[in-house]
Amino acid sequence: MADQPEHPIVRLHINADGQPTAEAFRVEPLAGGFSSDRKYRLESAEGQQFLLRVSGAEALGRKREVFAVMQTAARQGLPVPTPLEIGLCPGGQWSYLLLSWVAGADVHTCLPSLTKTAQYALGLDAGVLHRRLHRLPSPAGGDWEAQFRTKHQARLRRLLECGYELPGQDLFLRYCEETMPLTAGRPWTFQHRDFHGGNLILGPAGSLHAIDFDHFDFGDPWDDFKSILWDVPLSPHFAAGRVHGYFGGDPPVLFWQLLALSLATNILGLLPWAAAFDPGKAADIQTRALDILRWFDNFRVPVPAWYQTDTASPQDEPLRAATAALHTFETFRYTVIFARYGGQWLYARHKERNTWETAGGHIEPGETPLACAKRELFEETGAVKFDIYPAFDYIGHRAAASSCGQVFFADVAELGAIPPGSEMAEVRAFATLPDKMTYPAALPVLYAEMQKWLESNPNRPKDGAFG
Repeated sequence: MADQPEHPIVRLHINADGQPTAEAFRVEPLAGGFSSDRKYRLESAEGQQFLLRVSGAEALGRKREVFAVMQTAARQGLPVPTPLEIGLCPGGQWSYLLLSWVAGADVHTCLPSLTKTAQYALGLDAGVLHRRLHRLPSPAGGDWEAQFRTKHQARLRRLLECGYELPGQDLFLRYCEETMPLTAGRPWTFQHRDFHGGNLILGPAGSLHAIDFDHFDFGDPWDDFKSILWDVPLSPHFAAGRVHGYFGGDPPVLFWQLLALSLATNILGLLPWAAAFDPGKAADIQTRALDILRWFDNFRVPVPAWYQTDTASPQDEPLRAATAALHTFETFRYTVIFARYGGQWLYARHKERNTWETAGGHIEPGETPLACAKRELFEETGAVKFDIYPAFDYIGHRAAASSCGQVFFADVAELGAIPPGSEMAEVRAFATLPDKMTYPAALPVLYAEMQKWLESNPNRPKDGAFG
């Protein structure tokens, strides 16, 4: 195979019709998706698996760009397929891309079998992953307003030429014209550009992987939410979780205004695409257009209906938690402090409960997370001398409501009495998690992440210590 590594992982042969064979591997064609690529799963007798994508030779340049982006993402520890090989086939007619195989099922397939709470929790994980993807390297100096206007005009031109019309088309066009100025001065970051449940793989152990980077680009990160169009009909809870996971809670109203704009201009381009790809799908796109009009009440309200309904949290719903890397979020409402004293963990018992919890609480107005953590640690455990380190971010959630916080590790050297006025009745040291926990669905998740953080940070830098 031309342009192939000297010692390839898989010895491939692709005939003139684009059909591959692989030495010592079974080749299974894969159906689904709208890509023009031919996709195959390769599996050896020992169970080793790969994903093979075959494209025309003219796609090789773009495929190299995709390969490089996925390589960067994989090196940064992001859960994506690892790009392994890329090349051109003999005769110059076909190119290929070989990726690691990600076991599991796409999220859209999994959602119907999950509870609403589980759907929302999965959305939180997706939102955190989406935010991490937007931190991939991007070129500087992009003008999002100019790029957005150019794309909008191209979509509008194709729409007017395709012979189809959107329901409420004048409403879409008017809203685009009225809100287009909001695109001025927007950030310029990496965009996946097809980030939705159909391109997220849920692994057997609950891990989430992002796939299909073929459409990646650069621009306003919030525009990358327009693919939520495919998530909402399946699960508003998953979609709400995506938003909360990305923002660490409720987003600003500007986000919804820009999302409505992105959805509106994108649907202008989807209709002529569907008409050309498969005329039968044009009706589906027209249905999606009606969905958008219903969500935003014909663009009379900024926040979509699906986000405002069915999101109340039952009082008996347990508090759960999802973790994220430190500084994933920008604003926080809570702190949690895992305090170690004499080789054991300190937990406090609230005066009105018979269960145990870590120190932590609300961040007061004007207070930093660090200041809050130091205050809460003293107020709830009596710790008077300690070093404290920010470890990671988290989202606490019940059903489809959430807020984010920051988790700290404290190495306590001196423990005094619980100060008067504290909400806590007593403090006790445990070797691990207590049997009776105030938040039994959340604390083990945070505790497990803290153990990972301690293993990764055996020698915590002094400039991260306070007390």
